[in-house]
Amino acid sequence: MKIYPVKVFPEVFRLVAQGAMKVMLLKDKAGYKRGDMLKLVEFDPDSKSETGCSYVIKIVEIWKCFPNLPEGHCVIEIKGYVCNTCEIVKTCSAAFIRRGACME
Repeated sequence: MKIYPVKVFPEVFRLVAQGAMKVMLLKDKAGYKRGDMLKLVEFDPDSKSETGCSYVIKIVEIWKCFPNLPEGHCVIEIKGYVCNTCEIVKTCSAAFIRRGACME
């Protein structure tokens, strides 16, 4: 199991942290495998910088051969694992996450 950092826009970060996004399309730069973890790092496209918020997800399933899947991409099924923003929810777009209410 490896942990890979992945920058995502605030909208994606929010959907994943809320549990509303269960599947993602990613460029498979690292050769992801089932069981690997992705550290989603919120990235603000306007300021072109990271916000300081992160959320760790686990790859539950991965598909590399999928109809109309662009070459070099994969589809992953994800599960929220650890919320690293619970202590600083007031400064993150994940402000809806209450302290101690993270998924396991």
